[in-house]
Amino acid sequence: MVVEISLNISCRTGLAVLITMNPQPTQTANGYDQFGKEYHSYRKSAENFYNSMIDMPAVLSFLEDINGKKILDIGCGSGLYSAILQQRGAVVTGIDISKTMLQIARQEVKDAKFHFADITDMSFPDKSFDFAMSALMLGYVENWDQAFKEVRRILKPGGIFIFSIFNPVLECREEAELGGKKYKIMGNSKDNATVIGDYFNQRWFGFKLMKNMESKSHHKTYETIINTILQNGFSIEGYKDAKPIAQGKTVSPLDYEKYSKLPIFCVFKVKKK
Repeated sequence: MVVEISLNISCRTGLAVLITMNPQPTQTANGYDQFGKEYHSYRKSAENFYNSMIDMPAVLSFLEDINGKKILDIGCGSGLYSAILQQRGAVVTGIDISKTMLQIARQEVKDAKFHFADITDMSFPDKSFDFAMSALMLGYVENWDQAFKEVRRILKPGGIFIFSIFNPVLECREEAELGGKKYKIMGNSKDNATVIGDYFNQRWFGFKLMKNMESKSHHKTYETIINTILQNGFSIEGYKDAKPIAQGKTVSPLDYEKYSKLPIFCVFKVKKK
């Protein structure tokens, strides 16, 4: 059963969805095909906060020394990350399953290679890349085992995989009314008669990407995430609870104040053993 919890945020990395295990993979891919141009415009606009002010700075902080390195941008979308990686000297290949987003990426980033492919079956030779990255995409995959096996396969020995996801702490909140106001919380009443939110219930939840575009992501506990990483032959080299950069205060003061206190995204840096 799919349980939807609206996060009331309009966000997405510049990376379109790579999903083979989403309950509605075709609908989700079609959503990016239908709204891809509008989404790309939103991502490049000055009002974009969640991606530009939180996710991208955190992800890119783990991708500093990449000059001359071969990088796979998994879920490249319209190529926003690919362009930055290329400017930093990387040799970039991107994959996605949205034809609209790939078309935009090829127009935006001329010297990178972009392919229609899925994270669970990427069709690249073994040990092809120094780095792989995936920004806010793995939430669209229910079972990560095949995805991590495939990423490990295409990485060179000692290769790095950097990925960002919704922060599991934020995902498990639920809406409640307190004192006539609506809140999204996780907690219990003083007498423990009422418990709101369920961290251990690994489930799908709905969120809004843009005004007319909704999608789903799969909540996982830190236990599941960490064990999946370790069991698939990776070591954890770094982690960030992503916070807004200072510039975000000018872009959206209210969001800056909120997400300087609430962890909306997190980023893992893992290494192929």
